[in-house]
Amino acid sequence: MAAALCGLVLLTGSSSAAAPPALAHEPVLCLGSENTAFFPGLSLTPRPTQIDGHASYSCSGGAAEPVAAGGHIHGEASAASCVDVHSLPAQPKPSKEIVHYADGAKSVIDYTSAPLVTRVAGALVLTLHGPVVAGRGKDAEATRTITLLPGRLPTACLAAEGLGHCTGPVSLLIAPRS
Repeated sequence: MAAALCGLVLLTGSSSAAAPPALAHEPVLCLGSENTAFFPGLSLTPRPTQIDGHASYSCSGGAAEPVAAGGHIHGEASAASCVDVHSLPAQPKPSKEIVHYADGAKSVIDYTSAPLVTRVAGALVLTLHGPVVAGRGKDAEATRTITLLPGRLPTACLAAEGLGHCTGPVSLLIAPRS
């Protein structure tokens, strides 16, 4: 799934901080940054693209102290370019993110819906939704938003290798289903 043009993530982190709440009643909000790579690099021509991202988060919820987390997200775009990212709404393999918390727990999220893509001041903003299918927050709903900022000048889109990576801020909200 073309979830995150610059935002697929398998998070890994280390810290001695307490873990975020178990999501019994409190949502968990994770904020951080992400580096995303595209294979092949993005050009002006839409084409199938593998997307792989790595994020570093600081997660908090309720009265718990923030805890470090890291993650990895992988997905496929049916048509990605420097201008937009498209994926088929019902792909056989959703984008998957695995979030590793500093206390050793993890959350596995399947982003099953097509990403909502908007353009704000020249940056692409992608929002993904899906269930937490295993680990901390199982059966909760996750919403992931990343703002994609090119790692190189936009002219990289004209080069033969295309735009190979970008970085940007990322947020992840894991909340109990209402």
